[in-house]
Amino acid sequence: MLGVVRANDLDDAIRIQNDSEFGLTGGIHSLDDRETTIWKDRVEVGNGYVNRPITGAIVQRQPFGGWKRSYFGPGAKAGGPNYVAQFATWKNVVLPVKAAESDNPLLQKLQAALPAERDALAAFARSDAFWKNKEFDVEHDPSGLACEANVFRYRKFRRVMVRIDAELGDLDAARLILTAEATRTPYELSCGNRRDWMAGLGIEILV
Repeated sequence: MLGVVRANDLDDAIRIQNDSEFGLTGGIHSLDDRETTIWKDRVEVGNGYVNRPITGAIVQRQPFGGWKRSYFGPGAKAGGPNYVAQFATWKNVVLPVKAAESDNPLLQKLQAALPAERDALAAFARSDAFWKNKEFDVEHDPSGLACEANVFRYRKFRRVMVRIDAELGDLDAARLILTAEATRTPYELSCGNRRDWMAGLGIEILV
């Protein structure tokens, strides 16, 4: 059985598609590159397909995961480059060495609030800038096939909540704040116990 919904134009079609509470996969068939570009920018699906079938995601080519209520669990998309890493336990042994120039507006305020951690905070901010430029703000095609494009990209949330538990140390708490600010995504900060050094950051903190 095939269900057909009539749309007035592309904008209306995207509105209808995004109006669902779910967003696992979606597709568009069009010979107009302008239409497919608009659709890719605005569609709310985990896997988007252009001029191809929209089922049968293949490991590495099309990591599988959805949007909205089609999203399951706290981790990365199954079959993608970040999937296995979420099952490991990670800790810093040395400060990050890969770095780029950081324009994080909270770096200097955090360094002033925690002067003993000045170098560590600078290293964290430069590491965030490096990976933002190299990984999170750019599109990738890890399969590299000549016959088709399989583009892996990151999409921002409209808003996030950053929670700092009471038992988290000051440096780790500052690290979370730095990273939240580096994403340029609107966020709210919730803290299990508000620390004195947070008062000068100029951000609202929920308890």
